Amino acid sequence: MSLTELDQKIKKLRAEVDGKDTSTPEINEIPDDQKDQNRSNADLGRAYELLATPLVCGGIGLAVDHYADTSPWGFIIGAVLGVLAAFWTIYKASQNIATPLDLKRLQNRKKTDKR
Repeated sequence: MSLTELDQKIKKLRAEVDGKDTSTPEINEIPDDQKDQNRSNADLGRAYELLATPLVCGGIGLAVDHYADTSPWGFIIGAVLGVLAAFWTIYKASQNIATPLDLKRLQNRKKTDKR
């Protein structure tokens, strides 16, 4: 890649970031059928996460029970925390909460809805 090509790409990216029209068509548009496939893969991943998180946390609780001789409390606490973590993750996904700013936006929207 030459320096002129690199310079053109940098200018194009800066124009896109600034919101200016670069008058070039989008090359990387995803077809609708692939979007549906990506969405179903994400849903399947959430289902596995719902199953795996309590199992992993319960396994960690079993290890704590084994080493600290606190049976069955480590397993119970680990499994409950795993279930809560899994449901919290699914809640965040359903509300499109990916960052703390998204969570703040959701809280502000709920406050304005109450008024």
